[in-house]
Amino acid sequence: MSGNWIDNFAPAPNNTTISMNNYSNIDDLFTNKQNEDKNAIKMLELKGEILSLMNGTDDFDLLEDEKESIDKEREEPSLLNEINEINTKIQSYLEKFTIVQKELNQCNNDYKNEISKLKKNISTTDSMIDFIQKLPEEHKDKDNIKIIIDQMNILSKNILDNEKIKEIRKIYIEKRKEAERLITFIKKLNNMNQTNICPLCFTNTVDHFVDPCGHTFCKDCIQTHMGKKDDVDLYKLGISDNSQCCFCRERINIVRQLYFL
Repeated sequence: MSGNWIDNFAPAPNNTTISMNNYSNIDDLFTNKQNEDKNAIKMLELKGEILSLMNGTDDFDLLEDEKESIDKEREEPSLLNEINEINTKIQSYLEKFTIVQKELNQCNNDYKNEISKLKKNISTTDSMIDFIQKLPEEHKDKDNIKIIIDQMNILSKNILDNEKIKEIRKIYIEKRKEAERLITFIKKLNNMNQTNICPLCFTNTVDHFVDPCGHTFCKDCIQTHMGKKDDVDLYKLGISDNSQCCFCRERINIVRQLYFL
């Protein structure tokens, strides 16, 4: 392209005379002359483009048929089916996460019950040992006492070698692995969640957090994933039981409400 950008405009006639007295600014001058002056039209277009770039509003103005084309594309069955498939997949993962959390809570409860039984049995054994130790020496040599001691040894071994506790731990480890895989998926999904939407249901806004780990959720999800019973007061979780955060499994001290300004 030869010359500079000014050469692209049509030359003004030699006899063109413009009075500036009637115009308060350059826009008035260009607007009045745009129907008869090609240069003014080009300058107005150039000015509009520069202002659009400066304001960051440079974009295409779609024609009606182009808008209709885009709207039709958005409503294409193939696209809607793909969106529904993705949404169904996400919901299935979230529902599975809810089930795994309940199973983990059940494992915790079963483990606590077995530990409680174990402590009770150990306490009984300790009482029997204490009883034998307090027997007079002349009674300790009798055969029936020896039989009792042998039975106590067998009982103690059975108590310490608790197969049910081992089985509970095995189930818990498997469920924990499954939960961690689902948590990884949820974390990846939340990389796109830049708002205050709950990271579990992706529906409600976060309005509570668990102390001390600080993870935030909506009230419904805390009750669903961390409340072991429906009738437990939300604000007594951790105080009245051994509830844990469903993300990091840290024990909850208390649930607190969030307030946004």
